[in-house]
Amino acid sequence: RSDRWARAAFRAPARSSLQPAAAAPVVVPRLWPRGGASARSYATVAGNMPPVVAIIADTANPNGKALEALLPEIDGKASCIIGNDVANFKASPKLSEVDVIVLAVFAAGNPAVINDIWSLCPNVRWIHSMAAGVDT
Repeated sequence: RSDRWARAAFRAPARSSLQPAAAAPVVVPRLWPRGGASARSYATVAGNMPPVVAIIADTANPNGKALEALLPEIDGKASCIIGNDVANFKASPKLSEVDVIVLAVFAAGNPAVINDIWSLCPNVRWIHSMAAGVDT
């Protein structure tokens, strides 16, 4: 019968109990920074150094103040710089070490700042919008 042949075609082949299961290949994504990678970049990826996070938010805005008040909770896990224009970020000596850029639009963060600081952050590996996936 044709349905019996169809079912047989989808059956998994019998495997001996002495035969080990084939391990699935492990795929490791490349997380290295764009361009030439620095020693700091490799150490951050390897987990030896906390990442440097640039948060784009207006600290004069109530939500920006609340976000800034939460930053001490991640001390030791990440180093953060916060600002809403290129001048704020240029004032930080860690700008060239930034691994992550976070845009906080709910805290009046200016998205144009990403373009302004992009060339000053050669090690960026991640850009995140805190509004990603949020529905109203």
